[in-house]
Amino acid sequence: TIPCNGNYTMECWGASGGSGAWADKSFDTQYNTRYYGRGAYAKGTINLTTTANSGFLYVYVGGMGTSCSLQDRTDQHAGGFNGGGYSRVDNDGNDNTGAGGGATDIRVIYNASWNNSLSLNSRIIVAAGGGGGSASNNPNVVEGMHGGAPNVNGTIGGWTGIWTAVVNQTSGNGLGQGQNGITQSHGNAGGGGGYQGGICGPTMNSGSGTISESGRASGGSSFVSGATSFGCATVAGYVFGSASFVQGASNNCPSMIIGGNPAALGQVNGYARITLVSHN
Repeated sequence: TIPCNGNYTMECWGASGGSGAWADKSFDTQYNTRYYGRGAYAKGTINLTTTANSGFLYVYVGGMGTSCSLQDRTDQHAGGFNGGGYSRVDNDGNDNTGAGGGATDIRVIYNASWNNSLSLNSRIIVAAGGGGGSASNNPNVVEGMHGGAPNVNGTIGGWTGIWTAVVNQTSGNGLGQGQNGITQSHGNAGGGGGYQGGICGPTMNSGSGTISESGRASGGSSFVSGATSFGCATVAGYVFGSASFVQGASNNCPSMIIGGNPAALGQVNGYARITLVSHN
């Protein structure tokens, strides 16, 4: 509830994706853990009144994506709350991938279903979740791609080559939801939640069937309403006077210590903070 008319700073930290693990079934004591993508950070300052939207805001805090281990060969692992995509193991169970982390956002329309389209379109600030980690013994496949600041644009090394992840304000897996992994000859991690959800590696056909270009997935994109210089749209009546973003990979991300780890730099759930800066 908005307690008084004034200027407020809103900060959101997205959740991290889950990590994966790889092992040859004939060597159950030997496996490699592959790391998760980290959540992004978004910040903005805005003037709010107690009469706008009846004085209510709704905070959806991202959940960390499920991590996997050698001992856990469950076919499907749950994505983090608020848009993290689920992950899948490979066809023979050697590759266990991490699920995507959920985004943290603040909205002006509430719905019990987090992915209700009307509610999603009322988000005024979003910090993207990180992508799930890979499950591979390929040294090129190291970690999930981090949440965007505000967009994701980079290359990911995979089993058969390099693929490019592009997630921005208009393209990705879709509003809010990170892409779900699919079962194939290599494990497929889940994409992170965000304004637009993160994406998984592409697939291709080979003599042995359908394989993934990469086990790991990308994070989603972040958003601040009215931040047009970053390509963000405007939610009517909610224009932030200033906006800033930090990609999850950056050591410059402001620390909100959760469980002993900075939210955007550790394997953690998301976090949100609203601070009254001045009264009107």
